[in-house]
Amino acid sequence: MENNTLENPNSISSESEEMLSMDEAEKVINEGYFMTKELVSNPNLLVARAGLNEHGLWGYICRIENGKWKSFGYTLEPTKNIPEKGYIPHGVYKFKKWDSPKLKKTLRLYSVPNFTNVLVHVGNKKDDTRGCILAAKSVDNIKVPTRLVTSRDVTDYLYNNFSNGQIVVGWL
Repeated sequence: MENNTLENPNSISSESEEMLSMDEAEKVINEGYFMTKELVSNPNLLVARAGLNEHGLWGYICRIENGKWKSFGYTLEPTKNIPEKGYIPHGVYKFKKWDSPKLKKTLRLYSVPNFTNVLVHVGNKKDDTRGCILAAKSVDNIKVPTRLVTSRDVTDYLYNNFSNGQIVVGWL
């Protein structure tokens, strides 16, 4: 799964193409594209997409720690790249924390092409997202994930520690 680009989808539908552990993902992330100067000079957060399966688009959520990306959870997005309903385009987006009446503590992304109201929020499965990014502490099966686990921990952490900033979204 080593593409080191913002826009190259991978398949994780079989055991031979399983997701990396968080430690393995950090190594790939820190050796690749996401460490280029134009990306690490400003962003606070990174969504490094790892691949697609029938249950969603899977990735890692990372923060900068001592000049390197540190993975602290997993992400899930919709499976199709359809405006306003699928996964958002790769890029660098500004965000602010936002209190959602329904979802509670979230981060709201701004200036996402062809999308409105894009959030990083709590959720466990593909049906919980429509163009948003779900974040959680773990997945149910690292080989072929089907759902996120312990989502509220990560979304509360994001809300409590990042009032605003920039998030990079791209492919491993």
